[in-house]
Order: sequence, then C-alpha cells, then structure tokens
Amino acid sequence: MRIWLSNDLSALSFPRHRSIWIGGATYADDFVVSGAPKGAATLKFQEPSTWYLHAIAADLEIEEKSHVVMIKKNTSYKLPSNTIKVRIQPLGQEVTLRPCFSARRALSSDLVASLQEQLPCECDFSRPPLVLVHFQLELKDKASTGAHAVMFSEHIGAIVAQEPFTIGRRGASSLVIPMAGNLSASVSRHHCCVHLEGDHLVVFDAGSMCGTKLNGQVLGDTLASAHPLHQSDVLDMGQVRIRLAKVSPLIGADDETALAMFVGGVDHSVPNVVRRPLLIPPA
Repeated sequence: MRIWLSNDLSALSFPRHRSIWIGGATYADDFVVSGAPKGAATLKFQEPSTWYLHAIAADLEIEEKSHVVMIKKNTSYKLPSNTIKVRIQPLGQEVTLRPCFSARRALSSDLVASLQEQLPCECDFSRPPLVLVHFQLELKDKASTGAHAVMFSEHIGAIVAQEPFTIGRRGASSLVIPMAGNLSASVSRHHCCVHLEGDHLVVFDAGSMCGTKLNGQVLGDTLASAHPLHQSDVLDMGQVRIRLAKVSPLIGADDETALAMFVGGVDHSVPNVVRRPLLIPPA
C-alpha cells in the first residue's frame, strides 16, 4: 500500500502483513497526518489481494470516480484496486491511497534478487511488457548421498521482450546461481537463456560445458532451436535443478496491481527440500 498527502509529492509504502495506522500521533501512527486525531483509521490487508479501510477515531470520506462514500467511525470499507482519495473529517485533510507493488517490502528475505531492480526504468516511456517467473532452485552436492537437495533458494525474475534473461554463475547473469564448494564446476558463467517471444517464453542452452535439459530433454544452443517454457517445467544444469513454480501472463511493467498479486500469491512451500543458508566459502 502506498500513501501520500494531496499536497506532498513524496509517498510512503507499507507491507501487507500488518495493519497500517493513519493519524496525527508522530510515535503511534505509521502514516502521520498533521492535526488528525491519534489512530484515526487503519488499513488492513486480507488475502488474496484486498485492502480494507477501518474508521476508528474519525469519520472518513472516500472519493471514488463519480461519487463520495461516507465511512462512519467503527465501520470498514473495502478499497477498490485502483487509486482512491480519503478525506479525514472534520479537518479536511486529503490522503491518497494506492494498493501497489513495493518490491523491497513485498519480497521475502530468502529470495535471491530484488524484483524492483529488474523492472524497466520508470523514466522510460516505452516500458515494454514482461512475464514474471518464480524460480525454485535445488542445489545438490556430489558428496551428498541423499536423494534431496542440500541447499535451496528462490528468485522472482522479470523477463522483458528483446532482453535475454540469462542463468549462470557469473554476476552479470539475470539469475545468478549461488555457488558453494564443488557445485561451481557444474554451472557455466552463462549457462542458458530464456527469451520472451510474443506472449510466451522459450529457453535454449548458452553453450555451457555440461549442457541444459528441459524436463529431461537436452536443449540446443541457439535461439532457433529454443523450446517453449511453461509453468512447472524443470531445467537441469549439472548439479542444479530449477523449477518454474509460477509463471505470470504478459503484464505491463507499470501494472502495480498485477505485480503485487503475483508476488503475494507466490508459494514458498517446497516439500522434501532441506533449507540451509546459502553460504559461499571464502576464497
């Protein structure tokens, strides 16, 4: 949720996992409106993607597209998915509320990269559409005799048209495989590439040493030989296995509601995987 005053260009973003208090108390409210009563209202997120505004110490006015809705004290209002304006009475302070995507707050701490850094720059007016992918990585150590992964990590990638999404162990790759011990020998610096062709994804090997398999099938090493890539597909690269746990439809880079819904719906439960910190040994 992003909140700002009508006369202030700066905005504050808040996570969805707790209530957001709006009022005039500097040390008690999350978003402070000068002159408003303490705890005038709260915003609360309810799964799967709904925000509710609850009036507590003051009446509120909700300004929608063509009419105004009065919210009396101790009543709640379901917010629409677009930007709305709230007027806290009797002070007349106008607050703008916008359910939005805030990557640094929304992503859980175990995801490898920040999705925010992958999205096209806001100053680019030609921001192309993209597909979001929730990657789940299993890293298997040769020394392990167990059947399950010894390490696990997650990543949400933004794959944009005309920009190859590379997977490998080099820092310049879009998805960097976290290496530890003897795992590094099985993954090349740029191991494979994912492209957005129209509204669907394709994948091909990038000339790696060990090759890439898609659902057990060996991939070619040119874009012309690329195979379609879908949700639940599995890529094998040496001792690393990557599953596409979730794939979004084609969405706009500025569609914050769609971005937020995708991230909020990511399932972090992976059975039979031992979760351990991804510790890279010192050189």
